[in-house]
Amino acid sequence: MSCGELEELVKRLALAFVVLFVSGFLVLYYEVRKVACSQGLCDSGFAHRTPLIYSAYMLAIVFVFSALFIAFIAYTSTRGRG
Repeated sequence: MSCGELEELVKRLALAFVVLFVSGFLVLYYEVRKVACSQGLCDSGFAHRTPLIYSAYMLAIVFVFSALFIAFIAYTSTRGRG
């Protein structure tokens, strides 16, 4: 196995690990959200105020997209070298 093939293998494994990590994060996030909503934390008593659980949506979305974007950039940044 040459050095270039080994580098490509490591990059693919790292990308697969990031995708697996993000998938696990999403599963845990939605399970915690389901438990929180079953406890009544998703309901808002006031029409003008949103519950705290909805602010976690944006944090989860930003985390997932930034993790995938950074992994994709790291994967493609050294692709053309040889």
